[in-house]
Amino acid sequence: MKRKAFVAMVALLFAAALLTGPSGVLAEPQDEPGQIPDLLPAYEGYQWGVLGFVDYGHDIQVDSIRMLHDETVYTLTGYVHDLSGGEADADFSIRMEYRVTDDLLVQVKEEETMMDSEFDRIELVRGPLVEGQSWTQEVTGSDGTQRTLESTITSVTGRPGSRVYTIRYEDPDSSYYEEREIGEGRGVLSFERLMSGDEEDYTVHYAVFDETTGAELDTAFPDVEAEDWYNETVGRLTTMGLLTGYPDGTFGPGRSISVAEFVTVSVETLGFEGDPDHETWYQPYLDEAVRLGLIEEDTFDRTDRPITREEMTQIIVRALDLSVLDSVDEIFSDGQQISPELRAYVQTAYRAGLISGYPDGTFGPERGTTRAEAAVLLTRMAERLGSQVAFLPQDSLDLEEAFEERLFHETGEGWVVIDFDTKDQVIDHLAAVTTRSFAREQVETYYETRDGELVLVPRDGPVLQVRIPDEPYRLHRVNPLTVRLVQETVTDMIGDYTLTVTYRMGDGQWLMHSRDVSVAE
Repeated sequence: MKRKAFVAMVALLFAAALLTGPSGVLAEPQDEPGQIPDLLPAYEGYQWGVLGFVDYGHDIQVDSIRMLHDETVYTLTGYVHDLSGGEADADFSIRMEYRVTDDLLVQVKEEETMMDSEFDRIELVRGPLVEGQSWTQEVTGSDGTQRTLESTITSVTGRPGSRVYTIRYEDPDSSYYEEREIGEGRGVLSFERLMSGDEEDYTVHYAVFDETTGAELDTAFPDVEAEDWYNETVGRLTTMGLLTGYPDGTFGPGRSISVAEFVTVSVETLGFEGDPDHETWYQPYLDEAVRLGLIEEDTFDRTDRPITREEMTQIIVRALDLSVLDSVDEIFSDGQQISPELRAYVQTAYRAGLISGYPDGTFGPERGTTRAEAAVLLTRMAERLGSQVAFLPQDSLDLEEAFEERLFHETGEGWVVIDFDTKDQVIDHLAAVTTRSFAREQVETYYETRDGELVLVPRDGPVLQVRIPDEPYRLHRVNPLTVRLVQETVTDMIGDYTLTVTYRMGDGQWLMHSRDVSVAE
């Protein structure tokens, strides 16, 4: 099979889901504390729908995720459900910001009818994210008075990637309190507060409504239905650009994954682009997997056989560069069936929140997996990759400078390129800071081979990011694997234009993926 057709077929063929239900755990592992930036979903367009007290409801969505020098700012808008059918004379709009740093999550809101905190600005949580963590904050009430809240993380439940933090906020000078549940990757899951009535106090509350909560997803596969358990996961992969499906447009959720398919997509997820013309479509990916240390040479007897769950788990742990645990506990009821040399990898993946096992407490080390199951772990891996390496405004400037220096490499007399004899060598050089496909596109545009010599053609170069204070740019986190820079400016040569640069996570680092210039008419 040619690789071009294969990529369309297997862009989702990755790791075992190893998902669902309780796993027969004998003892919950002690994990490293979670990170505050991981509490909110890294998707522009993510939306929350909530329902609560006496038919109350509201809907809000992430309009933008702006990445600043010292914090990330989520901008949200939405509306409270108008139960009057339009007869009420009230403002039902919601405008909110979440301001995120490494050790603090702050909520700032503007609204009139939202059932939420009495305070327009409140620290939702301070690190470290451990049970018993407490802090005191000064807040301003709706009447303008200053009040003190004693805030405590009262419980932490779940495992890495799906932990839920319960935080209680109490006014020591009154009976007033608020309480929230905040879930990793999902934000505020529930809210409760004390209200003062004419005769007695009472509580009001709301909680997320799962059917209207999540990222804006496009799962345009005829064999993936909205009610399928894997629908959301498939949509998240599509949003991150990791999924296309088969040439006929289907997803094939029940099909199994071979060794060759799994290894191919695992290294593609890490940003590797193989040779589309290679005689054996999967060989460049196997070679890259060996180079990266995901597998050893001659690991598999056959590449067309189904890969087992324990084999996939080892590759996942290595791909994420997780520290393999020294000791091995009995986590699954069939733990003795796991190959001795792979048990530590399985436990490491479990403690990292990547795998769970089957509802009967087994792991099924020798079992294969389906594409639908694979979608779950691929999503977990991709989102983990995107959070492992931060992207800051200065990173965009550094990549811009490196891109320019590598693309317009030093030339000699007659524009002959020094140190490089072929386009492929320049592509390799440029691919250290860009995706390989983008590097190839740029080299084909600006380099030619004339009379056996590589020549840098003297033509206008790409529009480069303007680096002066009065020409600001915006960084947006589009999804866990994509950051987008937007800069609107004007130059004498071009006039008014908008520069858009997209960055993608690849090979353990952020790489320039594409550039686009839109000139104002």
